[in-house]
Amino acid sequence: MSTRSTGRGTRPGHGGYDAFMSYSHAADASLAPGLQKGLQLFAKPWYARRGLRVFRDEASLSADPDLWRSVERGLQASAWFICLASPDSAASAWVAREISWWLDNRGPDTILLVVTGGRLPWEPVVPVADVTDESATEPPSALPPALQAAVEGEPRWVDLRWARAATDTSLRHPRFRECVADIAAPLRGVPKDDLIGEEVRQHRRALRLARAAVVSLCTLLVAAVVAAAVAVEQRGQARAEARVASARALAASSGNELPRHADLGQLLAVEAYRLHPDTMTRGALLRSVFTSPQLAWTVQHPEEVAKVAASGDGAMIAVGGAAGSLRVLSADGSTLWDPPPLPARTWSLAVDATGEVVAAADTDGHVQVAHRNGALRSHPAGPGRPGSAAIVALAADASVLFIADGAGPRLVKEPLSSSQVIPLDLGDLTPGVARFTADASALTVTAFDGSQRTIALPSQRTISEVSQRLNPAGFYIPAASANLEHYGLAKDGFVVVRSQTTEDEPVFPAAPLAERAFAVADGGRRVAVGTSEAVSVLDADDSPGLLELPLPLAGAAPVDGLLFPGAGEELISWSGSRVTWWDLAGAARSADVIDYLPDHSGPDIPVRHALSRDGRFLAWAADELVLFDLLEWREVARSALPGGEGAGLRFSDEGSRLVLTPEGGAAEGLSQRLVATRRARVFDTVDLTEVGDLVLPGAPTQIWPARGTDVVVTAPEGLIGRWDTVTGVLVETLVEAPDGVELRDVYTSEVQDGTRGQLARASDDRVEVVNLGDGRTRTFPLRQRRVEAWDEADRLWTATRDGLLEALDPRSGRVVVRLDPRASYASVRTGDEGRLLVGVMPSGRIDVWDVSSTQLLLSFTVPLLRDEEGAEPGVQTEVSVVPGRQALVSSTAGGVLAWWDLEPAALIARACASVGWDLSGRDWRRYAPVEPPSHLQCDRR
Repeated sequence: MSTRSTGRGTRPGHGGYDAFMSYSHAADASLAPGLQKGLQLFAKPWYARRGLRVFRDEASLSADPDLWRSVERGLQASAWFICLASPDSAASAWVAREISWWLDNRGPDTILLVVTGGRLPWEPVVPVADVTDESATEPPSALPPALQAAVEGEPRWVDLRWARAATDTSLRHPRFRECVADIAAPLRGVPKDDLIGEEVRQHRRALRLARAAVVSLCTLLVAAVVAAAVAVEQRGQARAEARVASARALAASSGNELPRHADLGQLLAVEAYRLHPDTMTRGALLRSVFTSPQLAWTVQHPEEVAKVAASGDGAMIAVGGAAGSLRVLSADGSTLWDPPPLPARTWSLAVDATGEVVAAADTDGHVQVAHRNGALRSHPAGPGRPGSAAIVALAADASVLFIADGAGPRLVKEPLSSSQVIPLDLGDLTPGVARFTADASALTVTAFDGSQRTIALPSQRTISEVSQRLNPAGFYIPAASANLEHYGLAKDGFVVVRSQTTEDEPVFPAAPLAERAFAVADGGRRVAVGTSEAVSVLDADDSPGLLELPLPLAGAAPVDGLLFPGAGEELISWSGSRVTWWDLAGAARSADVIDYLPDHSGPDIPVRHALSRDGRFLAWAADELVLFDLLEWREVARSALPGGEGAGLRFSDEGSRLVLTPEGGAAEGLSQRLVATRRARVFDTVDLTEVGDLVLPGAPTQIWPARGTDVVVTAPEGLIGRWDTVTGVLVETLVEAPDGVELRDVYTSEVQDGTRGQLARASDDRVEVVNLGDGRTRTFPLRQRRVEAWDEADRLWTATRDGLLEALDPRSGRVVVRLDPRASYASVRTGDEGRLLVGVMPSGRIDVWDVSSTQLLLSFTVPLLRDEEGAEPGVQTEVSVVPGRQALVSSTAGGVLAWWDLEPAALIARACASVGWDLSGRDWRRYAPVEPPSHLQCDRR
């Protein structure tokens, strides 16, 4: 390349161009843009958009109807003229016109020549083909004729003919960058060397800036990532905190709702535990199921409930609403069908034995009979006082309907298909409630004051008549039993019940004041009183054998109505739009009753039970020795027990043997101290056959499972040894009894392989902890305590005189956990690897503690039979934590043997099964500050 100076231009002012580029589109359409870009970017300051402004028609012109005028304006605004010379541009009319304009207006001194093809006149002639070839021609001229005539001598020019074949026409190409520098130097008015130096400086500065930018961006990226991670973590933490707060709000609201609305309280507790399972929500879930253990189910009617009726056997329930809606339920709470509604408020209801037919009357005197198949028949009032409220009764087979209204009492035969009306003469008796016998051969009608008449059908002969009246002054609530054999009333806390067939008049304890509802069970020995706070169930004072009920029954208040469908084992209450079924026969949903136990152990001895090490099998000794499979929930074997129930019972380690010691002394607390005896009986757990006995020390002892079929026996004086249940002999003495020390109690931690475990021997002022492996002994003072239990976390639980429960580290005697039950327990149990502690009150109340949080999870009362001797039920009750399960087993002399499942999944299932509706999003938002989950339904399969 050769160059030569042609003059110096001036930089354009604001809005001008440094150079005008003239070229042939046909030849240099791809080269011209690259050259323009190179000139603009070469030696460009980092802060500037471009170093030079170059006019190129395709890049600088916009749409214009007069193209030349636009080109001419570009020429006028440019300081230099760059001509891309080639044979095509030399032949181009536009290039010629642009050169002519420049020569006429600016002159040749500001023209820069860039050769992209052909030859210049000043270059030596080199034929295109071989010189020996006659067809060889001279290369065409690249210089336009107008420019050739204006240039005197050889100007400086830049050779870019090589660039047409190049693939890279950017400043990254060294040769192209050198050519750009040759062109840019006169345009910038700067020597080429200085311009190249500036380009190097700008390039280095750009690299530095780029590196700094990259570092800054990386720093910002790292900061952004860290900030994003922190934000995500904070968002997750905020959401977690919101979940915890919402779960605790739901749990607290559950506790507030349970006394009056147990169904809502249960659903809130279920959702609280699902949202965030922790000690608080688990406690709320436990309390929601155990607070009202007799509550079997609650369903919601579409409107406020006005009346409830039951079939003769209590299997079908009809519900009437305040606006006339009707619904038939089964005894499990499921909806069977919805009869057509009444025009006004439901006043009286009756349902047949199948639940297929419902008779209903409203406050306006409308009476209708509906069948599930769609049949419906209305029965208008006769002459008299139409429009008054009617009383209805329906035969079990729906063959006869009784109506009593202002028109008088009457019978309607086949009320769904005919209108055969038979008037009845009941004298001056005003019907309040009526009932057919099972075969519809008689009808009993009772007035609100208790007077009653029973007539034979169809003769209407009077079978019996009761004229006694219970009609005290002031407000009272009357009620009759379902079979109409007993009638009573509740007034100001007093309950009176009379038999309609005998002189029997049972005596009841005082009832709650401000009664709102009252019901009498068949037999007249049980009544229910409803208030604005709860339902109270009262048994007559001379009613032996009935299960004592915790009073009151909470969770369905305020009580609007009550109904015993039978002898008193079930109770129906309604409150607002809720209908609740109470199972009064036992512990209901909070426990599964395994067996009813006799009261043969004496007032201070519970019925003993034992659990296998894997928690699958349960054995108990009452009148008989019984083995029960808890996994398959079935009785495995039962054997008679001649010689006594036994004061201690243990499985061997592998579960093939049961060891029982007969009565003869007292047993208390976890120690399971066996009475003074020389013979312990051994039973095979396959069929409970007696296979041998153990000869034991003649003093109260404990038995613990050891290796295989061996057991470890401990005595209060401190002796501990291992016995073989197969041969019945002492195999090994592990620890000898100490001399000169009177020991009060012996408590042993779980013994494994006959050696592992620790023995705590308590005297009046100290505890000795003996390691069964090496026989070493550590002693520390009791400090006015008594030893209660040794848990699976190797902690020794003691009770202080102030009622505190304290767990001691057996290595140092230091208190590591402290619980404050504010009462003294009759016995203490531990389980779930030391996480649960269960205390039994003398009253029969059982407390369940979470040891890690020192929180009281649950308090409940064991089901008890009436005790004529007045023994404390807590002393008669033994409780065990099932190994490997969150469950308890309790056995009470004169009470029940019960399984109490504390597993959250089981509790949720029980809670959902007893509530016949689900929370809505609106319900959720009333109690929780976060949006409800998408799924709020209970699984009731």
